[in-house]
Amino acid sequence: MQLPLDEGYTESVPDNELHTRPHVTWHLPHHPVLNPKKPRKVRIVFDCAAECGSVSLNGQMLQGPDQNNKLLGVLLRFCQGSLALMANIEAMFHQVKVAPEHRDALQFLWWPEGDVQWTPHTYEMTVQLSVESGVRHAPCMP
Repeated sequence: MQLPLDEGYTESVPDNELHTRPHVTWHLPHHPVLNPKKPRKVRIVFDCAAECGSVSLNGQMLQGPDQNNKLLGVLLRFCQGSLALMANIEAMFHQVKVAPEHRDALQFLWWPEGDVQWTPHTYEMTVQLSVESGVRHAPCMP
């Protein structure tokens, strides 16, 4: 959890703002995902499809149009030219900032400095969450 804090993807919510913000808050459940091929790398997955009282964050979000290219179209375009380029943008979704007034819906609990002896503190994502391993995540906030 320290890397997202260091990169500015996550911020601590000041205690004096926890109960004074006018927006609806939503605490996201999260869990680690380990890859046996990368034993020292832990990925954190936020479950925006998790329901509380049959309500989920995903269910409350406005769904935009599907902007992904269809695989067939991509493959057919390879035949049009003599050169094909491919890129992998590291932390692509983390390059999309979420407006401060919408971050209340992206809160989660974590222990300061990862020390479970402390009381968990409220943090919030400052960036868009990515889609990982079949768990639906929040689309871009309007």
